Amino acid sequence: MSNSDIRAKATVIREQTDGMITLFLAPVLISFLSGVAEFGLKQIWGQTSAFSWGTTIVKDGVAWTHHFISVGPSIIFDFIAQCLIVTACFQLIRLVRKQRTKVSFTECFTLLDGKNFLPVFSTTLLKMLVIYIAGFPAVIGMALLSISFFSTVFIVGAPVGYQPDFSGFFSSSYFQIGVILVVIGLVCGLLVDYGLSQVQFLLYDHLENNIYSSPFKLFKQSWQLMKGNKWRRFLLDLSFVGWLIGVLLTFGFLGLYVYPYYWTCQTIFYEDLKSKNPLVFSTYKSAISSTVA
Repeated sequence: MSNSDIRAKATVIREQTDGMITLFLAPVLISFLSGVAEFGLKQIWGQTSAFSWGTTIVKDGVAWTHHFISVGPSIIFDFIAQCLIVTACFQLIRLVRKQRTKVSFTECFTLLDGKNFLPVFSTTLLKMLVIYIAGFPAVIGMALLSISFFSTVFIVGAPVGYQPDFSGFFSSSYFQIGVILVVIGLVCGLLVDYGLSQVQFLLYDHLENNIYSSPFKLFKQSWQLMKGNKWRRFLLDLSFVGWLIGVLLTFGFLGLYVYPYYWTCQTIFYEDLKSKNPLVFSTYKSAISSTVA
């Protein structure tokens, strides 16, 4: 199935299914509240993080702090939103498999009850952590670029018409090392992100068949499924760039329309991967058979 076929099928499903417009209401609202909370903390406290670690530069009597790690409400809100996106995808899998004809906003919360809560919580948390670690060189690289800029280019109280001299910035060892680390971090982060992109869908199948044991098995199976398919998935994501820009411009609220379409495409993509990779699921099916026996 081509990416255009996936988008066409997802369009039909989105238009013919009741409840799609509210399916991702909770993650959208949580993301919006995250922005409000950070803005409020910035106004009241002067910073948005509850815990941070980094370095401080003092230049011309002014202190500039650059954070490498910052733990604030956005991380907590994002984690909650990701958990609810996982349960929303659970409903989409049932929809694509024609096990149901409508989806529900409230079921995103009910699917976190009972046996699903701990697996969804631990798998989502560990996946986010692994992706963050893979892309961490980019965080360090951006910090080094900031240090280079403020130490070589930026001048406090510069006169009108001041033309900054970037020669020292580009020749700085901080700049050169920073660029290398940013490139390494982005490449590693994207590779790991795409390699683990099927985890939430695999989690549903493992939970439904009572064979879930640990997130690491899901990570391994997702990596096997995505072998040779990362570029195809990247092109599918690339086709949503315009939509995602619209989501940003509307403070996330366009996501009520875009996210059901996007995640339905990802669900169909997963089903297509399953049909084309029977060997990857051979041990999975064996585990189901042994469990039933």
